[in-house]
Amino acid sequence: MIKKTKFNLLFFLLFFSSSLIANSINTTIIKSDYKNVRSNILDSIEEKALNIANVYHASEMLNRTKGIFSFGRNIYKNAEIIEFCSAKISHEMARANHLNILLCPFKIAIYTLNSNPENTYVVYSVPNPIDENSKKSMAKVTALIRSIVESAAW
Repeated sequence: MIKKTKFNLLFFLLFFSSSLIANSINTTIIKSDYKNVRSNILDSIEEKALNIANVYHASEMLNRTKGIFSFGRNIYKNAEIIEFCSAKISHEMARANHLNILLCPFKIAIYTLNSNPENTYVVYSVPNPIDENSKKSMAKVTALIRSIVESAAW
């Protein structure tokens, strides 16, 4: 029973701290084709020698499962979440505070809406540092993600 209580407490702390960490969502709207924006983001990530951990095809999952939940229409024409990592920044984050592992991998969402397919949205969250030691590495994460998004907007 004690182990389960410790696990529940740990889960609660991680869940609660995660809501405190990523509190700012930033959106860039680009008047460009989804495929071009996606390609520019992937190119920028690869040019920085970063590892793309996963590409989550959000629109496919939502479109496929909408009938299960009685949702009648597709919101997204295209929607993907690109997860990537910088080993150097991840090490800095972990050395600053071991709880920062929750922020890896970094994520950028790219999508177009069915109601407005001419605009491509690029969305990412800016993590708040959980302590004084984490401020420097969080600033690096923010700068890295912003540079990738800016390269997609040209």
